[in-house]
Amino acid sequence: MSNNASSESCRVQVFNNEVILTEICKYLPQNLLAKVSAINRRSWKIAIPRIWEGPYLTHIGQLRAFTKIVSRSLPISIIDKPCYGSMVRKFDLSMLAGRWEKLGSNDLQPVFKYCTGITDLNINLCQNIQDNQLVSLFSKNPEICSSIENLDMSETMFSDKAIEKVIRLISKLDELRLNETFASTHTIDAIAETQGYLSTIELFDCDVSADQIKKLYYDCTLLVEIGAPYSLSDELEEFALEFDMDRCGEVYYDNGDDDDEDSDNYSDYDDEELYVFSGHNGDSDIDEDDLDDTIDGFANM
Repeated sequence: MSNNASSESCRVQVFNNEVILTEICKYLPQNLLAKVSAINRRSWKIAIPRIWEGPYLTHIGQLRAFTKIVSRSLPISIIDKPCYGSMVRKFDLSMLAGRWEKLGSNDLQPVFKYCTGITDLNINLCQNIQDNQLVSLFSKNPEICSSIENLDMSETMFSDKAIEKVIRLISKLDELRLNETFASTHTIDAIAETQGYLSTIELFDCDVSADQIKKLYYDCTLLVEIGAPYSLSDELEEFALEFDMDRCGEVYYDNGDDDDEDSDNYSDYDDEELYVFSGHNGDSDIDEDDLDDTIDGFANM
């Protein structure tokens, strides 16, 4: 058998074997996953959930295109995934290139309604959402409250009571980041009373006391990482040693300095830039030779 025939035989085996193809797709970059998804029905059903697991959103145009698609049914049926949004596991708005003020609660409503399997939610810097809108997003969508494990609401303008209400709606947080927010007494009480699975909490530059930090330690028995305000470093010195000895835990602090002021080179043109979501609007520009080399490499291992 010629080398070409042998290679082609290996490739056919790869694409016809669901177990092998699933493992390969775990290591492929997004652009190659898009190409794999176009090969046949089996490869589509394996590659598309990987592509949609954590969409990379850097512009408002991308976000709004994304929210228009999440409710749409899949063209090829996948068990337990009725729509595109049901494949999303990580939703991160921290990279929206200085345009967070253009993002409102209406932009997030489709995400909360249809992306019900999200485990990692990052709304860092989304300062244009009001308290009542935030609470409404969570209270009207209990499924997402049950799925979220890691939540980042840092550098937002939500009140202490609004954050408290959200914390009480979520049942099983593992990591919670509230840096540079108004989180204080109400938030601390809610965390201590409801978040028994919490392992990491960050409260940099928040209005919390050393006693409140210790309260979290005593009430959240799985807590092993605490990010505390730098101003509490002296008061927490002995506690940090106890925390380390008892749980091998760590207390760490922000640097106490102001953030660097970076220039904003973002242009209004970027707001109009759209995003082609693989599996819905066609394929991206992909070098087919790259895909061939990658598949051949796995097939010949």
